[in-house]
Amino acid sequence: MKTKFLDTIKKYSMFSEGDRVVVGLSGGADSMCLITLLDEFKAELGISLSAVHINHCIRGEEADRDEQFVRSFCERKNIPLTVFRKDIPGICEKTGESTELAARRVRYECFR
Repeated sequence: MKTKFLDTIKKYSMFSEGDRVVVGLSGGADSMCLITLLDEFKAELGISLSAVHINHCIRGEEADRDEQFVRSFCERKNIPLTVFRKDIPGICEKTGESTELAARRVRYECFR
């Protein structure tokens, strides 16, 4: 599996030596798997790795636990992490946007 991951990255020239790769790290299985594999192969790929986590403040304590999980993981792995806390429900009240639309817009702004 790991070899296939690395082979696919190389086959499609997904990264170039010296690239800075930023992973949107939600704490879910997909993003955790991705960052774990990229961290394992970052030296071989010649990339630097960091993560961004956005707490949308939608799911209360559950979202806070996700944020803490991501913080702990990145600290253990020595992966630079930037965390944004955005009050999406409050933003929706002000703008009239749906939760999904506001969360997407804010995510894009954070990654810029």
